[in-house]
Amino acid sequence: HDDTDEKYITFTTDRGGWNNVRMSMEIIFVIAAATGRTLVLPSKEPLYRLSADKENKQRGFADFFPLGTPEFAKNVKVISTAEFIRREGGPDGRAPIPDGMRENVMNSAELCENRKKSKKFCGHIKDYLNEVGYVPKIRASNGCIIFDKDLYAGNLATDEVESSMKSFCGERERFVWTSSLNKHNVIHFGADQKELRLLAHFYNMIHFTDPSVDNYFKRFVRDHLHYNDEIYCAAGKIIKALQAEGLQRNLH
Repeated sequence: HDDTDEKYITFTTDRGGWNNVRMSMEIIFVIAAATGRTLVLPSKEPLYRLSADKENKQRGFADFFPLGTPEFAKNVKVISTAEFIRREGGPDGRAPIPDGMRENVMNSAELCENRKKSKKFCGHIKDYLNEVGYVPKIRASNGCIIFDKDLYAGNLATDEVESSMKSFCGERERFVWTSSLNKHNVIHFGADQKELRLLAHFYNMIHFTDPSVDNYFKRFVRDHLHYNDEIYCAAGKIIKALQAEGLQRNLH
C-alpha cells in the first residue's frame, strides 16, 4: 500500500510453549513484511514457562529478538500496542476503543496479566482487537496462505501458478491475500484461539508463487528473526561450563 496510507497488523500470542509462540510469530512477521503493514506488538505478558522471574514476569518479543535495529526497521515497521492505541484508539482514530472498554484497554496496554480479575487482564486487549480488526479465518492445521501478484489483483491464476499452489498446499484450504483483503485498516490474527492457531513453520504455511520473492522472505527470517546477542552469550556460557565439567569427569 501507499506509504501515506498506513495500515496495521495486530496479533495475540499463542498460548503454548515458546516454540509454538515463535512459529506463530514468524508467520505473522513475514506477512507484515510482505504487505508493508505496520506490525503492532502485543502487550508484554507472562509467557508459558517463561515467567519464573518474579521481578520481570511479563515479556515481549523485543526481549528475545532485535526488533529495534535500523536493519529490522528497513523490513518491518514495529510499534507497541500502547502506541497503536495512542494513534488510532481515540474517537477520531481508525480503531476507536468501543464505549465501555476504554478503562480496561488502557490499563492493559503496556503490560498485562492472565488473571481475569486483574485490572490489567490480557483479555481486555484481545477483546478490543477482535472488535476493531478484521480477523482472517485461517489456521495452520488445514490452510496455507498464498501471495501472487495476479491473484492479488483479482485475475485468474496461470497454469504455472496453479501447479505451484497445488504442489505447495496439497489438500489444504487456500487463503489468497487479495487487494480486497488488504483494504482493511487493521488485520488481526487471533493466534491464541484454538481454531485460529498458526502452529506451522512459516515456510510450510506461506507460499509466494514467485520463487525469487519466496527466497527473499526466507532470507528475511534467517537474517533478522534470530535471538538477541545476550541470549547467545548466555547459551555460550552454559555450553562452556558443560564442556569444563565434562573434562573434569574425563568425558570425551
